[in-house]
Amino acid sequence: MIKLTDPNTLGFIAFICLLTLIVWKKRKKLDREGLVILYRTRKFLEVLERIANASPKAWKVLATIGIIVSFWLMFRGLEYVFSAVTMVKTGVLKEPALKLVLPAPVQGAESSIAFVLLPWWIWVLVVFFIMFPHEAMHGIIARVEKITLKSVGLLLFLIFPGAFVEPDEKKFKKKHLFAKLRVLAAGSFANVIVSLFALFLAMCVWNVVVQGVVIEKVLPNSPAQKAGIHPGEILMYFDGKKIEPEFQTYYSLVVMHKNAPLLSATYALLDVLTNKTFRTYAYKPGEKVKVCTDVRCYEINLSSHPQIKGAPFIGIEINLGINNKVLKPLLDFLCILSALSFAVAVINMLPIYPLDGGRMVREILEKLFGEEIGRKITVVISLSVFVLLLYTVFGPVFG
Repeated sequence: MIKLTDPNTLGFIAFICLLTLIVWKKRKKLDREGLVILYRTRKFLEVLERIANASPKAWKVLATIGIIVSFWLMFRGLEYVFSAVTMVKTGVLKEPALKLVLPAPVQGAESSIAFVLLPWWIWVLVVFFIMFPHEAMHGIIARVEKITLKSVGLLLFLIFPGAFVEPDEKKFKKKHLFAKLRVLAAGSFANVIVSLFALFLAMCVWNVVVQGVVIEKVLPNSPAQKAGIHPGEILMYFDGKKIEPEFQTYYSLVVMHKNAPLLSATYALLDVLTNKTFRTYAYKPGEKVKVCTDVRCYEINLSSHPQIKGAPFIGIEINLGINNKVLKPLLDFLCILSALSFAVAVINMLPIYPLDGGRMVREILEKLFGEEIGRKITVVISLSVFVLLLYTVFGPVFG
């Protein structure tokens, strides 16, 4: 439920007002193409030029590696699409394989059948750190390959900010195949670099702020209370098995769930209780187990779970222990940036024209079979993959 007095709501409204004010003040310098507002500038062209001229050979080597990485991304993307199609067809996948990520005045990620809502400030920063490196790398490699940049700048589609680099298409078409591929692959390669860097930083923050699984509440007359366990203690071992929340679990959950800390802690405990199966419990009601916290070890007689038949009951409510609430938003931002930056890189490399992956396929096919035949084959491939992609989105909804 969105409240007008909530800081997230007020911040979101302030963000919309700020965008409106900027557009109004700069209206004479803006170009409009349909619903897209463009702000072109030549200042950044000079910056890209200096960066490209710093070490052209090094940039070419890096861009060549980018070609290899981009084709790997393309095959990973196709693998995901085919896998999703199979899961939709067999009824395993109940929701769209791809969802639109939008900003909203929410405290954490919220997922619905068609959308993923992110806190607006996280969304704005993520979009910037996806779009800016992507377009900047396109521009740098284009200049390394001596392709003129007609313009660079910022864009706004409704409330969605972005960036663009506009190379001279005539000069681009005259370049040899590998030069074109280096330019086209550069954007997604930059996204992969950002994703890996954000992932590394997120792991560092995780190691600093996450204490483990913390007991938030001990239920009255429960086995835990009878054993003497108190709220605030950190679960360390259950029957000799270490209870340790995994970064990878949190990383995959935080993009979709605002309760990622609670779910991560729950999965860590269930990992032990089910002996890593997550299907059947390895412990039965009535068994005596040894539970160790950061305070001391306790002997607990498990009872029957009041809601889950046959499940053991400890009588505690747990959560992820985070000792620095200031760094928690940074952890969430880095995880979301890493995940979405990689996702954008994969989607952009799908062989669907006019995505960069589709353009790379077209350039190769035109080189092999000529311009006309290459274009026709590209159309067939693009439509085929696009139809499959649509099926993974609408198939689970319309059945």
